[in-house]
Amino acid sequence: MAFGKKRRVIQELRSSQFETNIMNDTSQPNPEIPLDSLETCSTKSGNFAPNLVTTTLRPSPRAHHYATFRETYTEPNAASQRIYLFPAPSRAQGGLLEAFMSSANIHFEPLPVEDEECLAIGRTFVNRGQCAPVVYITGNLIKYLLALRRKGMSDDDILHNYGFIMVKTSGGACRLPTYEEEYRKALKGIGLENFVIELIDIGLARQSVTGLRINRQFYLRIFLAIMLGDILNDIERRVRPYEVTPGDTDRVMQQVRAMVGRSYRDDSDRALTTALRLARTMIESIPVDLAQVKPKVRIVGEFYVASTEGHCTGDMFRWLESQGAEVAVRTVTIYLLHKVWRRIWMAEQEFRARRKRSIADWRMFLKKSIKWRMLYLGLVRRHQRYTKLLGGYAYPLPRMSTMLRLTKDLYHRAFFSGEGFMEIAEHIMAARQNEADMVLSLKPFTCLPSVCSDGVQSKVEQEEPASVFLSLEMSGDAIANSRSRIQMKLFEARELLESKLQQLSVRLGASREEILRTVRDRKSHVKMLRIRKNALGCTFLSLAEELHQ
Repeated sequence: MAFGKKRRVIQELRSSQFETNIMNDTSQPNPEIPLDSLETCSTKSGNFAPNLVTTTLRPSPRAHHYATFRETYTEPNAASQRIYLFPAPSRAQGGLLEAFMSSANIHFEPLPVEDEECLAIGRTFVNRGQCAPVVYITGNLIKYLLALRRKGMSDDDILHNYGFIMVKTSGGACRLPTYEEEYRKALKGIGLENFVIELIDIGLARQSVTGLRINRQFYLRIFLAIMLGDILNDIERRVRPYEVTPGDTDRVMQQVRAMVGRSYRDDSDRALTTALRLARTMIESIPVDLAQVKPKVRIVGEFYVASTEGHCTGDMFRWLESQGAEVAVRTVTIYLLHKVWRRIWMAEQEFRARRKRSIADWRMFLKKSIKWRMLYLGLVRRHQRYTKLLGGYAYPLPRMSTMLRLTKDLYHRAFFSGEGFMEIAEHIMAARQNEADMVLSLKPFTCLPSVCSDGVQSKVEQEEPASVFLSLEMSGDAIANSRSRIQMKLFEARELLESKLQQLSVRLGASREEILRTVRDRKSHVKMLRIRKNALGCTFLSLAEELHQ
């Protein structure tokens, strides 16, 4: 009866187009709802309730496709006068990118490291369902612009002299491409709706409305700044836990970053090479004490949260070092290489999907494939060269083929949103190849790709019983709770490390005290921290085994 009554009501509505209001409130607007949507309207009892519908029944409007915002408050060829703000993954990468762009007369300025005020401002303007990166980045941008207002700068001067730039390369379940709408909404909320926002995608060359030339050299500067920043960050986190005088590593690395930034030139690599060699000498002058048994913690996860040094993770890296751990962070370079590999894989899949392949199809496929493969190999070789010039203290890049092989039966390579298969592969590599004593996965709260990978990580833990793994969703809240969970896992990692030390003493035929004495008697030097093949995860165990050989 209820279903028949519902059908009769719908027929009456179609024959007589009458209007009804929600809760009899005539002050509210009446949006148009398609007739087909009434088919699914029902109450808990199953009866159709027409008085709950707010509509004038008319045919469905024609669908409108989404179009991005068109900049209107700009002048052509004004890129050399405009300051582009950008969110830097780390202090090193922000400073290097600012210096590299200044050599081409492009003014980049990294936003300050986010703090608790950025979180509060971001939550004021951003949808609460969004993940932590867009909340912090939006809050940081709005905080910076409001500070300019307090200094006396007018809105017209802000609109003419400043802009915002960010990479938008992602897709699938990741919501990174939708961040622009959140930025626009927040800027509109403070009266700067025409503020310039440049969103760039890897490999797409164009000239923006502000005159910013986004070409191959532009992307190369971004890649090299991120790559060198990752290498310098690796060295800093490798040396700092063992420094004799606290603060020596930070002081030296600050000088190194400034020197490397000043040496970059688009047309020559000679000055940069000289600077990197001098930087190696400066790094090797830091006094260290390597006679310390510290568990190595491998940081993986979403690239922003896993590399940020601000409030989102509670300055996680330095806190882990204060707890007696050595930190190895998954670099942003691997994330960018994954995006380049995705272009190669998509070109191959598109070509294989064609049943009839003409000569033009072969030419197009070879053009795309060769272009992206050359870029991939060129970036890998540059990373190897710069790492060697700096002494070999940075971790080598994992091969995509190796990670694909490890995750073949666990994660489909077509699911490339977020970090794709890389987070799972790095967990397996850390456990099987003994690269780390603990794996810590950091990701934003409500990160959809990370939810998919976390479902697979539980299976990896079952297959790798020696793995110590912890996954945390970071949102800026409950930092104390997160640190408490990490301390419990660090206790497990230390117990596992003690068992490895006992196995090493049995294999070398020496007691634990003799091994400690051997390492302590040997004069420690930064050169002993170079990354070696087949080395154990803990730096002390690798060094002890090498000295006894």
